[in-house]
Amino acid sequence: MNTFEAIVKNQFSDADVSPNPPTKQTIESAEEAVGFRFGTMLKSYLMAFGYLGHGAVELYGINEVQKCQSDMVKTTLNIREYHKGCEGYVVVDNLGDGQYILCDQKDMVYELPEDDNTPPVSMNMNFMQYVVKRFSEA
Repeated sequence: MNTFEAIVKNQFSDADVSPNPPTKQTIESAEEAVGFRFGTMLKSYLMAFGYLGHGAVELYGINEVQKCQSDMVKTTLNIREYHKGCEGYVVVDNLGDGQYILCDQKDMVYELPEDDNTPPVSMNMNFMQYVVKRFSEA
């Protein structure tokens, strides 16, 4: 069990997870679809859980049934049609009202401004820190 997985299981044991998390090959296909390699934490998250839900929060993910049609891949590709400068990021959360949270190749998390021409803004935390913060607030 990796550190990310242990933290989630210890602090959020009631979290909802995919019954069909993606295989390594499916993750590689998703990386190819979005055009970059996911960071270590994001890969660990996907391999262990597929997606996570806790309370009213449901993070994006990939599952073995939908593969590259999973919400993480589809939403990332859709966002790129409307927001400039989103290459090199994958969507991990939807806060509602057009507010999305992105993750880069180094597992750092960014908020996507609603303005189509404003680049993602760093939240100064990594993906694991974001998950713990978001679930703690749920």
